[in-house]
Amino acid sequence: MPAHSRLAQALPLALVCTALLPLAGCEQLAKARECKAVIDVLNQGETHQPKGTEESVDADIAGLETWDAKIAEVKVTDAALQGHVGEYRGMIRGIVDALKVVKDAGATKTIDDPVKLQKLAKEMESAGKTFEGVQATQDALTEKINTYCGAK
Repeated sequence: MPAHSRLAQALPLALVCTALLPLAGCEQLAKARECKAVIDVLNQGETHQPKGTEESVDADIAGLETWDAKIAEVKVTDAALQGHVGEYRGMIRGIVDALKVVKDAGATKTIDDPVKLQKLAKEMESAGKTFEGVQATQDALTEKINTYCGAK
């Protein structure tokens, strides 16, 4: 086969490959943009950290719910990053649920029913475990996101 004939056959393939090459770069650029948006909104969490006082429970809940909503607004198309963000949001919702248990317990004056008392005690124990593990969970999830995004 003459050289010009082989070149003529290879040229369309080369053009297709050249045309598709930027897509790989676009994918990385999209990931970088999404990572930056996620990290930016997660960093806003400092302003939504619970104060942890009896008087601040309502504000703590509202602040965390606002932060969770802001995270949900970030458009993430990368499947792995979506998973990490979902885990982070799950942690926030767990804290909110635990704070609601504490709030409800604080609003309860007396409980005469031993079954209700036992239920409340279990809920408070679960809330306590959530609070104990929050920092480690948050650190692990933050590390996971930073590692994935290359933001070490």
